[in-house]
Amino acid sequence: MEPNDLRPHRQVGLIRQELRGQTYLYDTQVETVHILNPTAGLVWDLCTGAHTPAAMEAAPLAGRFYRLHRPLIVRQ
Repeated sequence: MEPNDLRPHRQVGLIRQELRGQTYLYDTQVETVHILNPTAGLVWDLCTGAHTPAAMEAAPLAGRFYRLHRPLIVRQ
């Protein structure tokens, strides 16, 4: 299977909760909470098994993120 054919899917047994702009995932098997920032939460939402990584990258998320079109560090 080629890497572009992989279709990430969510782990079974996780409970998802949104709170104050962050996604909380509770793993019932190991009783652990994972806290996702807004970007990671959107990626998590796309992990349905229906999307390839390339499709996730091309997902219509415009307007939710600011894309920097210039380098953060300018060297002289």
